[in-house]
Amino acid sequence: MKYVKLIGILLIAAILQISIMPNFGIKLAYPNLILIGLIILAINNRRDESLVWLLIGGLILDFYSPLRFGAITLSLLIIFVIVYLIFTKFISETIFPFVILAFFISSIIYDLVPFFTINKNMMLLFYNALYNTIVGVSLYYLIGNIKPNNNPYRL
Repeated sequence: MKYVKLIGILLIAAILQISIMPNFGIKLAYPNLILIGLIILAINNRRDESLVWLLIGGLILDFYSPLRFGAITLSLLIIFVIVYLIFTKFISETIFPFVILAFFISSIIYDLVPFFTINKNMMLLFYNALYNTIVGVSLYYLIGNIKPNNNPYRL
């Protein structure tokens, strides 16, 4: 029951990602809502929710992708491990430059798999990273810091 709301939001994000987001492209780059949601959850130290988002969202995008099955899930897993470890072990305060770097570098890592297999356009890699960073940072600060609630007595 804990993950029903998360899976509902994930399914809406996946449907938007597959059907509507390609229409919002700038220079063939468009935001990746599954990647942005994963980074937001990982920055906020929500490990269990991040893993559910990664697994279900990655599999949905793998079914839709022309890449080999599992490539997107693997790249999302790598991004999750990097972002989660950096923001839990090394960065205690999520300040603006670190959030920007997390989105930009994660987007570049995510786009490296298609870059080496399908499309060798370096500018598209940069535009995707820039677009994901702008949308991701905006959503991160719009939604707010959704830190996990560790107090069991708080409503």
